Amino acid sequence: MEAGISIIICCYNSEKIISRCLQHLFDQETKPDLKWEIILVTNNCTDNTEKVARELFEKHPHIQSKIIVENKAGLAYARIKGIQEAQYSYIIFCDDDNLLYRNYIQNAFSIINNDNRIGACGGMGIGEFEITPPAIIQKMQNCYALGSQKNNIAFLYGAGICIRKSIYEQIIHNNYPLFLTGRKGNLLLAGDDSEICRWIILLGYKLKASDDLKFIHVLPQKRLSIAYFKKMLEGFGYAAPILKIYDLNIKHQHFFIIYLHFINAIISFIKAAIIYAINAHLYGNMYFQYSILKGYCYWGNKHLKKIFKQIHLITSSEKLTNFQ
Repeated sequence: MEAGISIIICCYNSEKIISRCLQHLFDQETKPDLKWEIILVTNNCTDNTEKVARELFEKHPHIQSKIIVENKAGLAYARIKGIQEAQYSYIIFCDDDNLLYRNYIQNAFSIINNDNRIGACGGMGIGEFEITPPAIIQKMQNCYALGSQKNNIAFLYGAGICIRKSIYEQIIHNNYPLFLTGRKGNLLLAGDDSEICRWIILLGYKLKASDDLKFIHVLPQKRLSIAYFKKMLEGFGYAAPILKIYDLNIKHQHFFIIYLHFINAIISFIKAAIIYAINAHLYGNMYFQYSILKGYCYWGNKHLKKIFKQIHLITSSEKLTNFQ
């Protein structure tokens, strides 16, 4: 596979925001020998996303670009479609509301191409807010893929993440299970990016975060409402038990440990509720902990054990190289 970067943008009715996203890609400063392309995936769009993008691509014929369609709703399906069309060795997932700094593509390529132990690298999100966000959102800004990730070792933001295409192909080709398929309509089942990161680690690679990879995350008013924020926290909470199952396999721990995590989730919720009773403004963590408990009930012990066995069977039967 030829070394280079394929930028995949998955769109659902992105007509009003796609122009800025693409313009920041057109303005990228890369070395002459770096090959890269833009792949825009329309996912059940009913607006003029494709028309707007096509007109912009026609104005920049020197940049490799294509528009493809994925009719099956869901971010995971749109990404897989884009990956299948990608011709280069590394993939950058650029959301339609991400504005990559001018050196993003070149820096991402340098980081991941110079160390074969790195399975994925991620950057630093900087918020551009349509309105001043509530204090609780500012406090928990990482929920919006904002801030540095340099201390992360278990996951990376999906926004702007750069992944080896060969890893995704291995996951797809071998039908590795993906239980967190991302946002579908009004359901914000989060954790899809974290799930992929867990597979990257299980496959023997490491994650790398760098503040040299900066991007602006444009956040409209509707995504800064408390109602939307609570939906996000609920999605993260529902995903937490599944991600714990992955962590057990990464650490070679027995399924029994999940019961300890469940007990810890109960204790954490009680602590968060006490803090909330003292200061009603600090409800974010309490709502998240409550959502984790709901997540355990949603998946159920029997299903979680089945998922654990599925992952364990794959990791024990595959010959995985541990670079770490």
